[in-house]
Amino acid sequence: MELGAYLSQCRDLFVKQGYTEVYLAAMGAAIPHAVMLATSLPEVLPFDKKEIQTNVTTGSANVMDEVIPEDEDDEGGVQTRIKATIEIIIRVVPLTGMSLNEPKQKQEETSEDSFSD
Repeated sequence: MELGAYLSQCRDLFVKQGYTEVYLAAMGAAIPHAVMLATSLPEVLPFDKKEIQTNVTTGSANVMDEVIPEDEDDEGGVQTRIKATIEIIIRVVPLTGMSLNEPKQKQEETSEDSFSD
């Protein structure tokens, strides 16, 4: 799947299905994709940026690979290695007095009025 498809799917979770939290997890080569998704998502959500919280946890995991011998007479085995991991939690937390279903335009108009001369 492309980034745009993941962005659309995550946006639908928040906007159409009413989720307030999305959990992303990735290992190894998928980590940059998860980070790109997490950093791009606030741009497509109809909420004030102040309402979007992102928590990131990095770590590592032991993974096992089955070793297949080149010679049929040899026994295979298992090889253990360590892979980097990332967990990203994106939450939408409404500002006091606002609903998650309130359109972004109304929120922006309110903030623009407070800064006008």
